[in-house]
Amino acid sequence: HGSITKAPVATGADLVAYSGFSSSNYLEQPYNPDLDFGTGDFCVMGWVKASSSGTILDARGSDRIEGFVVYTTSNQLTLQTKASSISSTTGSNGNPLTNSWRFFCCVRESSGTSQKIYLDGELDITDSVTARSITGTDEPMRIGLNSGGENAWSGSLALLRISGTAPTAD
Repeated sequence: HGSITKAPVATGADLVAYSGFSSSNYLEQPYNPDLDFGTGDFCVMGWVKASSSGTILDARGSDRIEGFVVYTTSNQLTLQTKASSISSTTGSNGNPLTNSWRFFCCVRESSGTSQKIYLDGELDITDSVTARSITGTDEPMRIGLNSGGENAWSGSLALLRISGTAPTAD
């Protein structure tokens, strides 16, 4: 929706990042039953370069009744599902989330009872949660903005992906 900025991640690079998200500029996928993970494993991963807080990905509604969201606030990355939320530690792995490219991987595994966040390939935090089913309600997935049309992502994103599996620690 609208117009998203697409630019190389560095001078001379072929890889591009997406930015320029706002209430009228965002990516949206219509409801997709492939994102109905039930209580099973899933992960969201990609590269982020944050300039402040905002929504990276919002799947199925701002109230998280049926879906999940990945966002940043106060230099922390948060995975929130209808079961609970888990946030990275501030400035983990020696540098903050802002103004530098960081690889993140948010994982729910073990039949929905464990949530983890990896930053730059290292486990940052893990938490046990009550398994709750993520199922469809016909709501879309938004990238760069929450489903309420607020909290636009102010940084850049590259190679964002979602899987119905959880990668191993290796």
